[in-house]
Amino acid sequence: MLWIIMTKEFLEKVLTLRFFVALILSIVLTIVSVVVLSEDYAQEFADYHLRTQMHAETSNEQLIAVDRKPSILTALFQGITKGAARSVRLLIGFQPKIIETIDDNPFSVLFPTVDLTFIIGIVMSLLALLFAYDAVCGEREMGTLALIASQPIKKPMLILGKWLGGYFSLILPCSVGWILGLLILSMHPHIQLSVTDWSALGLIIVGALLYLACFFALGILISTLTTRPSTAIVVLLFLWTLFVFVIPNLSPNLAKTFSPIPSFSTHSHEMTLAQTEVEHQRQRWHDAVALEVIDKRLTWADGKKLLLNIEARSTSAQDKTLSNIIQAYHRKIRRQEQIASGIAALSPYACFTFFTTQLAASHFENDAKFIAATERFENEYFADTPSYFQTLVSPGEGTEKSFFFYTEPTIPERLKLALGPLSLLLLYTGLCLIGGYAAFMRYDVKS
Repeated sequence: MLWIIMTKEFLEKVLTLRFFVALILSIVLTIVSVVVLSEDYAQEFADYHLRTQMHAETSNEQLIAVDRKPSILTALFQGITKGAARSVRLLIGFQPKIIETIDDNPFSVLFPTVDLTFIIGIVMSLLALLFAYDAVCGEREMGTLALIASQPIKKPMLILGKWLGGYFSLILPCSVGWILGLLILSMHPHIQLSVTDWSALGLIIVGALLYLACFFALGILISTLTTRPSTAIVVLLFLWTLFVFVIPNLSPNLAKTFSPIPSFSTHSHEMTLAQTEVEHQRQRWHDAVALEVIDKRLTWADGKKLLLNIEARSTSAQDKTLSNIIQAYHRKIRRQEQIASGIAALSPYACFTFFTTQLAASHFENDAKFIAATERFENEYFADTPSYFQTLVSPGEGTEKSFFFYTEPTIPERLKLALGPLSLLLLYTGLCLIGGYAAFMRYDVKS
C-alpha cells in the first residue's frame, strides 16, 4: 500500500506543469551557471600563474608578495570568493597587506552571482514549497483525501507515502540539472577535479538533498495545518521570505547592534596615534644616547652600536603595540561575525550556505586561514633578514629563502567545520517531519 501511495503522489506531481517548469529551470540555470563560472575560474587560474611569475620577479629580501591559488569548486559555489584576498604583500616591519581581490565588477554588489548555492538555496527551495503546499489540504478540498482514508490504510503510512512520492518528484528535475552541470564541468579542458573535489561535491549534494527535504517537509507541515491551498501557499511564501531573505540579511545588522566595533577610520586613527607615540619614544631614546656619546666621548663604533640598539628597541615596541591593536580589532570583528552567524543559523538557507561554502573552501573562515598562513610565512621569511635601517643584503647573499605554498583544507578539516550547519539542517528537517506527522494524526480528512 505504501508503494501505491508513493507512486500515485509521484505521478500526480510529474504530470503537472510545475514539474515541467522545475525541470526546465534546473537544467537551464545549472548549465548556464556552470558554463559561466567555469570560464571565470579558468581566467582566474591563468591570472594566478601570471601574478606568481610577476611577484617572483619583483620580490627581494625585504619585500615579497604571495598569492592564493583559486579553489576549483568556486566554479560551482562562489561563496565570498569575489571579495577574498588573492595576493598579499609582505614587507619587513609591517603588517601583511591585501593588494588584490577578485571582485573587479561593481555590478556584483547589486546582482549576486548565480551559482549552485543560489540555484538550490533560493530557486529549488521555492519549488519544493510549490510541490508540497497542496499535498494534504489540496486533496482534502477536492475530496480525494477522504476517499483514500476510507481504504484500509493507516494514517502514518498515508503521510509517509505522500511525503516520499512528492519528495522524489522534486528531486528528479533537480538531479537532472546537477548531473548535466557536473558533466559539463568535468569536460572543461582547464578543470581537473581531484578526489578531494569529488568528495566535497558528494557531501554538498547530500547537504542539498537534506536542505530540499527540509523545505518540502515544511510544505507538508503547513499543508496539514491549513484547510485551503490558497492559505497554505500564502503562509509558505511568508516563511520562505523570512528564512531565505529576512533572517540572513538582517543578521549582520543585529550583530552590529549587539557587538559594535570601531569604524575603520577610528581604527586607523588609533594606529596613527600609537605610531606617533612610539616615534616620540624613539626620539627621546636617541636624545639620551646622543648625550651619553658626548658625555662619555664614545667612539663612532660604540655610538653606532647604541643607535642600532635604539632602532631595534623602537621597531620591536612599534611591532608589539600595533600587533596588540590589530589583534584587539580582529577579536571584535570575529565576535561580531560569530553573533551574525548564530542569528543567521536560525535560517535553513543560511545553514545550507555555510555548509556548502565550508566544503567548497569559499567561506570567510578559509580566507582568514589564508591570511594567517601569510603571517606565519612572513615570520619565517624575514627571520634572518636585517631591518630597514641596516644595510640591505645584496642578491645572492644571506640565507636561502623559503617559498610560500598554501594548501586548501582537507576534507576532514572542512567537514569538521561544516558539521554544525549540517546538524542544524537535520534538526530543522526532523522538526518539520515530526510536526507534519503529528498534525496529520489530528487532521480531519473529511471535506
